[in-house]
Amino acid sequence: MPHLTDLVKEKIIQGQISSGADISIVEIGGTIGDMENEYLLESARQMQHDLGHENVIFVHVVLLPYL
Repeated sequence: MPHLTDLVKEKIIQGQISSGADISIVEIGGTIGDMENEYLLESARQMQHDLGHENVIFVHVVLLPYL
């Protein structure tokens, strides 16, 4: 799986550099716990480790139905 996580991190960084943005917002869709998204979540975890905890924030959004 390292080749997939490295590719995801590379694409995120390339997008940020090519746009010249100071801040990047990346959406990782899907359900936490699905094996299909595991490499995306691992890529995000690695980016936080590589760039430092002070430079990466995770925001979790959930549907909360109101009756």
